Amino acid sequence: MPTYPREVDDLPYEAWLSLCLRLLDVQPRLIRLQWAMRGRALGKYRPDQPRVPAGRPDGGQFTFDDDPLGIGTIDGLVDDGDDAESTDAGERILLASTDPFPPPYRANPQTLSQQIWDEFNDAVAKLPTITPTEQFIFSEIFAAEGGLGIDPNSRASSGITRGTLRRAQADRTVPGISGVSEPGSLTAVQRATVYAWFFDKDIMKNVTGRGARLNDTGDQYSAAAFADALFQHGQSKGGELVRQTINEIIGSLPPEVAAQHGLRPITEAGVVRDDAVDTFEKLVRAGYGDRFRDDLADKRLEHLLEREQDKAKKAEEEARLHGEPIPTIIPAVKQGDRDRVDHFRFRGAVAPIIK
Repeated sequence: MPTYPREVDDLPYEAWLSLCLRLLDVQPRLIRLQWAMRGRALGKYRPDQPRVPAGRPDGGQFTFDDDPLGIGTIDGLVDDGDDAESTDAGERILLASTDPFPPPYRANPQTLSQQIWDEFNDAVAKLPTITPTEQFIFSEIFAAEGGLGIDPNSRASSGITRGTLRRAQADRTVPGISGVSEPGSLTAVQRATVYAWFFDKDIMKNVTGRGARLNDTGDQYSAAAFADALFQHGQSKGGELVRQTINEIIGSLPPEVAAQHGLRPITEAGVVRDDAVDTFEKLVRAGYGDRFRDDLADKRLEHLLEREQDKAKKAEEEARLHGEPIPTIIPAVKQGDRDRVDHFRFRGAVAPIIK
């Protein structure tokens, strides 16, 4: 049970605002209202900027030492027609549910600066039929994949491989990406377009409603962890990790609790289908989102370690085959992968109810 401050004055301003909006039961879009901190009021992005402690309404989100904008600035910030529209100079509304700053674990002045982060999220905002949860998922995966960074081996950028780009270009329903030869040459708008296509046509292709279906979970954090497992590990392996995680949680519950929430193990292995997403939604809405994210992260790290162990074993076999000295390899999960997986635990985060 979270512990809340006794006095409203003890809450950081953004957390106080979020709590008030929750209590008023306003539109879910406003519950996660965040704005980019720009100009003289809030200055530039700082990697050491503090976050709200776990247990508070906006636990895990960025906070500040005071209220530099003043309570009067809330008037006029809400534009019910377009979340990405600009307001007064120096201020801009970010997408509902999108963090105004790039995640510190991936922030980089060359590949994931504040400007790059803003441009990508602005592009995502303009995607047709995009949901708040998809907005959050796309932004988090964009950061996890290193923003505009280019993989020196595969030449992938933002997680978009050459193969994915070619398949998207071959699909005549995907606009504005013809003529681009390399993923690294894609604009922010083009990257957002490919993300939307890949999410619907690959990751969620066997699910009714495709990517928008995850918006029904009401938990953007667990939905992002779900999606990133599929994005990083592939639809088959990622789907299997998700299935195992969900089934183990259900198996640990008293039968009457599982029955109360309509939770039954997922029988279809690997590929994510309607039954898996239905069960995932029930699990999250039953209050097991935190556990799902933690357990899934543990399974992802186990899988990544097994992959490194397999690489070490193959290196040893190759050395023996050629009569070469056997290399001393201590298998370990790469730090970048560990940072990514741990980020998607979203510990201390409290999800809004997105209807």
